[in-house]
Amino acid sequence: MAAPLLAIALLAAGCSRASDNTTEASGAISTDAEGNVRLDYVNAPPGDPVSGGTLTFGLSAETDGWRVTDGRWANSAYIVGNTIFDPLAAYDKDFVAQPYLAESFTPNADFTSWTIGLRSGVTFHDGTPVDGAAVARNLQAHQTALLTSTAVSFIDTVTATGPLSVQVDMVKPWSTFPDAMTSQVGYVMAPAMLDDPDGGRNPVGSGPFTFVQWTPGRNLEVSRNANYWREGLPYLDGVKFEVLTDIQTRGRSLEANQIQAMETGDAAQIIRFAELASQGKFQMYSDDNNEVSETFIGLNTSVEPFNDPIARQALAYSLDRQAITDQAYEGLFPPAVGPYKPSSDVYIDAGVPEFNQAKARELVAEYEAKYGKPLAFSSNILPVPEIRRIAETLQQQAADVGIQVTLEAMDQPTLLVRALTGAYQSTGFILFGSPKLDREYVFIADYPEGNPLNFTRNKNPAIVEALDRARATDDPAAQKAAFADVQRELAKDGNFLFLVHNLGAVVYANNVFGIADWTLPSGASGGRTVAPPLTEAWISQ
Repeated sequence: MAAPLLAIALLAAGCSRASDNTTEASGAISTDAEGNVRLDYVNAPPGDPVSGGTLTFGLSAETDGWRVTDGRWANSAYIVGNTIFDPLAAYDKDFVAQPYLAESFTPNADFTSWTIGLRSGVTFHDGTPVDGAAVARNLQAHQTALLTSTAVSFIDTVTATGPLSVQVDMVKPWSTFPDAMTSQVGYVMAPAMLDDPDGGRNPVGSGPFTFVQWTPGRNLEVSRNANYWREGLPYLDGVKFEVLTDIQTRGRSLEANQIQAMETGDAAQIIRFAELASQGKFQMYSDDNNEVSETFIGLNTSVEPFNDPIARQALAYSLDRQAITDQAYEGLFPPAVGPYKPSSDVYIDAGVPEFNQAKARELVAEYEAKYGKPLAFSSNILPVPEIRRIAETLQQQAADVGIQVTLEAMDQPTLLVRALTGAYQSTGFILFGSPKLDREYVFIADYPEGNPLNFTRNKNPAIVEALDRARATDDPAAQKAAFADVQRELAKDGNFLFLVHNLGAVVYANNVFGIADWTLPSGASGGRTVAPPLTEAWISQ
């Protein structure tokens, strides 16, 4: 039930924003005044960056292909993707989408048309230009792609209006279009890659590194792009990515210097390496921003038993989120009742059912009387010990109120296919992680009709209306009001049972720099992220 179906986050990889509002707490992990965990053990560089060296980075997962239109990108895939490709936009430190590969984004008065201005002299790795025709082809490819078309469903037509300009006309107003271009659909492939039937295995972008080789599920290697359009970058000669899905193996590899950096989202490992970092043995930072991703149970509302709200409410009242935090997440990941932490400016008390076993038993009895059978369902999980521990905690809580849960372990591709096709009753997801629910549109709204990424199959016109209202304006107050309405509707529908606010971290060797803090082409600071671009990473000799 808490299996992290990482690939579902393919269009919503979270960026993060650092905060200076910290207070000292005992031990290696500090919290701010609102109880948010803060981790920042980043050393000051010993001098100016130097060129050379190869960084080996440990990944927790990968993808099934690098073609941006159909590769199921997990958070780990963004780390690799940022080396080979450039996104049209990226978040700055204040979580505002800014031009990156694009030079500008210009809307018309009602946000029904956008003009993308491109930079002069930028080329793909094969020497072809990053021009209006290439960018238009990429966006047009998304419009017909099986996987990503729903993410660009607001786009009507895409036209290259000049060598360095693209006009994107919408079917509905889309004020937050640049935010979408920070996600997977904003990464730009070379036309040759689009034309190559095996392009998913032979990526060609405009990024700071060029593709060398890939052994799926094991490793991938890139080397410095000597003709990169950002002058003087990158610093590294290359990057080797090692796929180390086992948490303990990844940690041991870092301690043995077999890798020099790694990502982690495991609570126990974060606690361990925070202690080591506090002793000066490693550097470490977390996605200690205002918004992080959430782990939640997705309930398929198109099949029994969750096509009946009674079943969804019964399970909701059975959840002891604090016990889940304490037993499955080492007390590190705080309980979640929605897509925002209480410290968020957008958070509201949406009336999510609180832990109440008596109420849960009452609803279970009502369900059984209505259908003449027990309230029972299966939940798909990954065959990973840490995930089974979480699932069994939830299974026991459900059993305590009379709900029968059967755990079904399966590999990630099978789990993903079942989620996308609706062939499941419940499973766990990691999603959200941005200040605008707009980026999660495709996961929570049934638009367009039959959208496969609306994996809970929930149909609520009020959610679509509220999200459309937020896209029709750039007024923060109006968007906040719309997102508040979405939170109320999600609480009422109960198709997402939120469990915890996650915490991710990047840990790396003391002689590595430029991972935590990076810049946009404008020179502005980028948002600190656990899917870091390695463009400005360097190794001190």
